Amino acid sequence: MMADFIRNHYDLSILLRVKNQGDRNAVAELKKRWDNVAFYVYDENDYSHEEDDDLPENMSFFDRLLFKSYDAICRSINRKKRRKYRKYSQKDLENSDLVRGFSTLFDDDFNSDLSFCNYVSMISREGFDVIQVEFYEFLPLIYLLPSDVKKIFVHHEIRFVRAQNEMSKFKKLLLTDTILFEKQKAQELAALSAYDIVITLTETDRNILCDFIPEEKIFVSPAITNSLSQYNMPWKRGKDLVFVGGNSHFPNYDAVVWYIREVLPLLRKTHVVPQLFVVGKWRGDIVDKIKKNVPEVSFVGFVDDLISFLNGKISIVPLRIGSGMRMKILDSISAGSPIVTTSKGCEGLPMFDGEHCFIADTAEGFANSILKIVADDDIQRAFSENSQKIDMGMLNVKKLLNRRAMVYEQLFNARSTPEKSE
Repeated sequence: MMADFIRNHYDLSILLRVKNQGDRNAVAELKKRWDNVAFYVYDENDYSHEEDDDLPENMSFFDRLLFKSYDAICRSINRKKRRKYRKYSQKDLENSDLVRGFSTLFDDDFNSDLSFCNYVSMISREGFDVIQVEFYEFLPLIYLLPSDVKKIFVHHEIRFVRAQNEMSKFKKLLLTDTILFEKQKAQELAALSAYDIVITLTETDRNILCDFIPEEKIFVSPAITNSLSQYNMPWKRGKDLVFVGGNSHFPNYDAVVWYIREVLPLLRKTHVVPQLFVVGKWRGDIVDKIKKNVPEVSFVGFVDDLISFLNGKISIVPLRIGSGMRMKILDSISAGSPIVTTSKGCEGLPMFDGEHCFIADTAEGFANSILKIVADDDIQRAFSENSQKIDMGMLNVKKLLNRRAMVYEQLFNARSTPEKSE
């Protein structure tokens, strides 16, 4: 919805990176729908053979071989390291150090192949007034962009905050973990500081970054979900639980595993165990392993109408990791679904324990909250109705769009105003 708004108010160009035929089909469909947008498409298949053109002409064959092999070797080492950490997935789901195995602390998300960097550098010099970059893996592109163009970074999730969350869950914290964390945090903050404006999705994230970056450069502009403008469903009694999120985003994976490991055994002791429906794409081997041992959890994949599916169920958001805005909370509010969440799950939202939802960060508290809400229709109804009455700008689509427009207008005005001479 935000991109739809931008393309109808400004001359918009979008650079997309595609890796496979599915990506290509999606881009082709997007071009049909957005015929007023200029698309630049970097297809890895088209550019992979051009890497030799980026090397000095006088480089020897042996040096060229070493140079071309370096990136592949680094990627191979990283993959092997990750596989070592993740061996638990084939062995012991119950006792493994799950969070360490998937921690972003050991990721190098930026794909620095020369052809892509050259493409970005070239396209960015075609006369744009403002260049907006999104998602952490593309954060370092700031170092390739022209100095005379205003630059925005939209930070969906502060990476060092997520890494801190993850490290707090490690079974054993090593000194090398601390070194790696501080190094990556410094790199993230240095790159953010190079942008003219940084947009966060929540006031919480803005406050965190204000300790490191001048606060006048940081703006809050929450994401928008279509359900906010299309739904406001009445409460319907719920006896089953529902969680929304696929396993490819590790905080979702961690949330479900934490529920299974820590919360579910406590519910089983009471003999009151609601069925949990998990919505989203999950890997088959993970689903099979959980289904074998945990019949109280059902994986339903994607659903045709998410809001209707949520209505009449109790939403749980047992997230322990991450930053940014949890869109699943907003979907649940729109669906009239009462919520049990951790404080991390509703971070950045004006929701209060006992008024809009139950908030619990321990397994015991989470289990007790589920038992209370399942047994009490009045609590369910109150949470549903109170949540839909929350007066927050993030539920007003028009205000959200106008807020983002103000950020762009500020940059346009700054660009058109000549600097005063000393």
